[in-house]
Amino acid sequence: MKTPYEILGVSPTATDDEIKSAYRALAKKYHPDTNGGSEYAAEKMREINAAYDKIQDMRSGKSSGGNYYGGNASYGDTNAYERMKSTARDYLNAGNVLGALSLLQSIPEGYRDAEWHYIMGHVYLRLNNNARASREFGMAHSMDPSNEEYRTAYESISSRSQGYTEYTGGNDTSFIPLGCSCCDPCSCLCCCSSLYDCLRCCF
Repeated sequence: MKTPYEILGVSPTATDDEIKSAYRALAKKYHPDTNGGSEYAAEKMREINAAYDKIQDMRSGKSSGGNYYGGNASYGDTNAYERMKSTARDYLNAGNVLGALSLLQSIPEGYRDAEWHYIMGHVYLRLNNNARASREFGMAHSMDPSNEEYRTAYESISSRSQGYTEYTGGNDTSFIPLGCSCCDPCSCLCCCSSLYDCLRCCF
């Protein structure tokens, strides 16, 4: 399922002007009046309008749920935020890092629990920002010290200078491993590269 940013063909880091420009270009292309009343064009136009409105709401802090994430969520709908976190995991497993980042950032601060910080840690790990990843994993661990998954993630990235411990995120082996078990070759590369670069060389 595409994020609003993907529908408009822009990055989550795009400026407001860039988003508006992308919206206008797509609206001009798919407006039914210029497409002979095409139903396909009308559907695309509805999708484009909804995506643009969603981004405006997200950026103004008015909304963080919505049809794009599995339900007609209203602000404060905890179940919607749970679905959004689950979707963010799916995005990461599919390699859509920016989509996951956009989705997580749209969740209000008051609903950013330990799991939110844990998933965000994986986002920053994919973005090669190891310091921020460590901070997010540390926050997840401090908020829920009894969670073995969060503790292992934090300890794995914190001890990377001493070597890497294979970590697969519980039973889901597809979910962004934190380390490798390749011994010396990978460890040497890690001394002069980022953690994610090491992961790419091992997998």
